[in-house]
Amino acid sequence: MRIRIATGLLVLVAAALLATACRPGAEPAAPEQPKLDALLAQLPSSEQPPPDEAVRRAKAAARRLGVELKSELLRLLDESGPVGAIEVCSKRATEIRQALAEEGLMVRRVSLKVRNPADRPDDWERRILETLVEIAAVDRSALPEELAVVVARDDGEELRYLRPIFVQRPCLTCHGPVDRMDPEVRDKIAELYPGDQATGYAEGDLRGAISVRLDLGQR
Repeated sequence: MRIRIATGLLVLVAAALLATACRPGAEPAAPEQPKLDALLAQLPSSEQPPPDEAVRRAKAAARRLGVELKSELLRLLDESGPVGAIEVCSKRATEIRQALAEEGLMVRRVSLKVRNPADRPDDWERRILETLVEIAAVDRSALPEELAVVVARDDGEELRYLRPIFVQRPCLTCHGPVDRMDPEVRDKIAELYPGDQATGYAEGDLRGAISVRLDLGQR
C-alpha cells in the first residue's frame, strides 16, 4: 500500500504557527515547538484534497458510532450499572459497525491499548496513533480533530479517516486505574477480556481513534 504524502497539511500547520507568532504580544516559541512541528509533519496528507462527499460520509459514520455508543453507555450505566454495560456496549458497537458496513463504510475503534482484540490497529493506523500519542505528550491541544487521507491501493484508492477519541469521565469506570475500580467491574473485564490492556487512563487522555475506510473506486 502506498500513501501519497503532500505538503497541504504542512502548509496549514505552518500558517497557523506563523499567525500565532505574529500576533501582538505573542510569546516566543516554546522549547518543545521544534519537536511538535516535526511530529505534526509526520502525519499523512493527500496530494489532492479528498472528495468532499467521501469525507462527509466518513465524518457522519464516525459521529454516529461515537454518539450512539456514548448514549448507550450512559443509559446502561444508569439502568444496569457498569457490570451490565461492559458486555452490552461492545455488542452495540458491533451492531452499529455492521449497519454502516452495509453502506460501504468500514468503521471501528482502534487503540494502542486494546480491550477487544478486534480493535487492534493495522500498520497505517498504528503509525498515526503512535504519532498522536507523542504529540499529546508535548501539547495535547495541538492534536488534530481529524485526519482524512486518500490512500492508493493496487486496485484503486480509498479514503482513510481517523478521529481521535479522548477519555471522558464516564469512561473511567471501566478504563481508569485498576486499583480504583469496583471489584465486580474488574472481575467482569477479566472474564470477558483476559488480555485487557485498556486501563490506567485519566480524564482527557487520548484513548485511540475512530477509524473509517471508504472505497473510492478505480484510479
